Amino acid sequence: MPFDPLKTTAEDVTVLAPELVLSKTVTPASVQAGERVTYTFVVENLGNAAALGITITDTLPGGFAYVATTGIDTRAAVRTSVRDPVAGDGAPVWGVFDIDPQGALTITFQATATTVGGIYLNRVTAVPTNTCLLYTSDAADERSS
Repeated sequence: MPFDPLKTTAEDVTVLAPELVLSKTVTPASVQAGERVTYTFVVENLGNAAALGITITDTLPGGFAYVATTGIDTRAAVRTSVRDPVAGDGAPVWGVFDIDPQGALTITFQATATTVGGIYLNRVTAVPTNTCLLYTSDAADERSS
């Protein structure tokens, strides 16, 4: 054993934290006014601790309106509070979720384009009540007039 004149010792500390990654797709990428698009977003927890109290909000671009949720799939995730969006919502919310480490949540829904031609950016947010790292991805809608 080596000589230690200060009589020190060291211990490792592991900090547990959720790490959320969001991704989103839209199909089709081009629609006419009055047609529907289908959005699918995935919230994954790549961290080593549960992400708690996650509120999911999808703020639709102006001229787009929520129609219906077509699927909610959970893997090591629990819906702790149910709040279903209502047709016509501009910022649908699906309630509150907890996602365990390496777990995921996938939500698929439809919206109608009711606006003039252009490219429209749609952003989803997932905000937990506990501290975490958050990475986001945007999806753009293009609609020809």
